[in-house]
Amino acid sequence: MTWIDVTDVIDFLQTTPSVTGIQRAALDLTAAMCAVSGNCRPCAYCEEDGTFKTASLGELLARTAPSEKAQSATNRLERRVAKTAVSLVPKKLRKKLGLGRTPTTRRKIPTGSKADFHRGDIFLFLGAFWHNPNHVHRIEKAVFVDDMRFALMVHDLIPVNHSYWFSQELTGWWSEKLKDLLRMADHLFVNSQFTANELRRFACHNDIPIRPIMTVRLGDPTFIRASNAAHLGKPSGGADRQYGGLNFVLMVSSIDIRKNQKFLLPIWSRLIRELGREVTPDLLLIGKNGTRSHEFLSLLDESAELIGKVVVLNRVGDQELAWYYRRALFTVFPSLAEGWGFPVAESLSFGKVCVSSEIASIREVGGDLVSYFAVNDFSGAYRLIKDLIVNPAERARLESLIADRYQPAQWTTAANVILGALSNMETDR
Repeated sequence: MTWIDVTDVIDFLQTTPSVTGIQRAALDLTAAMCAVSGNCRPCAYCEEDGTFKTASLGELLARTAPSEKAQSATNRLERRVAKTAVSLVPKKLRKKLGLGRTPTTRRKIPTGSKADFHRGDIFLFLGAFWHNPNHVHRIEKAVFVDDMRFALMVHDLIPVNHSYWFSQELTGWWSEKLKDLLRMADHLFVNSQFTANELRRFACHNDIPIRPIMTVRLGDPTFIRASNAAHLGKPSGGADRQYGGLNFVLMVSSIDIRKNQKFLLPIWSRLIRELGREVTPDLLLIGKNGTRSHEFLSLLDESAELIGKVVVLNRVGDQELAWYYRRALFTVFPSLAEGWGFPVAESLSFGKVCVSSEIASIREVGGDLVSYFAVNDFSGAYRLIKDLIVNPAERARLESLIADRYQPAQWTTAANVILGALSNMETDR
């Protein structure tokens, strides 16, 4: 039996309306593996009982794909009334009081019976080991006590290789926990060759024996296929959208120092100066607040000319996100460091041109279908962005190339790669 730990996915869904990033990858992989093999079972740690218990994949998938009908008219009215009330409070006082932020409420996701671990089973962790400071110890204990094999997916090594973005305490803790997991792992999976190379360097530097490392090309987010099917059957009216503009460029990513949203502010200020406010499209930034997001938000507050032109949305469900992707002129992604790059894959899956910083992992995602600029190169990025705004024929040409050449990746393919490697682990025991 292969037990797939979805504890971090459950923790994530208890406070957010949908999964993103690593948790999205972990859930989509889990679903695909369970669909391919009847020998896979999700599990999660239950703090109340102090043990791993079975988890319902159907429950998790249902939480991530709410129907439009599930959002009642009453809930929509409550949000609109709250938003109007908050808008009447002066902006500085609003910030000081913390108004305008969506309140965090925990939605309990139940687990089942105690997980029946046996000697020789495989315990697979696909998610974020840092979501709970005790979780690595929980995994170590379960694997050792029940004499299971252990497999791990590593998504990136950003806290180690870009430690200046984080506190010394956090980077030290993160590094030590990763070492613990690597020493225990019988097999390692990564999302890109770039991450594989970084992981080998980390293991070598810390004198940890190299385990077999397999690169798994992640599938494109499942909400894209679901939203495309819904779109073909019944075009979305977008009645519950948080932003109603029709002329915008989109960036989807957590508001985070490494995602580099602040890089875009001078570019949009110059676009407004040179093209005029009416011609310049809005910049729509979608993503939850992340590491040092307050720095970006402070810079945005200081830019009077960008009021109403740069819009930040922190909580957007998959249906709404799909609407924004389909209607965006194109997307931008000036990230400084990635293990993979889901927003680039999403953009290409929706047939949209992506203007991105040129980093190794993004090249693995988009190949030559992405319009690249050197990291933090204002002039290069400005030329690409401006040209796509004023030259719709060029934008259409690039979209045609994407439609002809981009091959969306399937989660079933990724699941089969992992299952094949796990099967060899069982044989080798």
